[in-house]
Amino acid sequence: MNNNNNPNHNFNIPRVQLSCSLCTYKTFSQDILDDHMDSQHR
Repeated sequence: MNNNNNPNHNFNIPRVQLSCSLCTYKTFSQDILDDHMDSQHR
């Protein structure tokens, strides 16, 4: 997964708590996070 061209992500946050403007209120398991990021933020 490549987030390098998305300036909205803070790489200091653990990936399980990675958040964005649409999902700051959620935490994700690794698989759910990958699916969410792939579908919503690429």
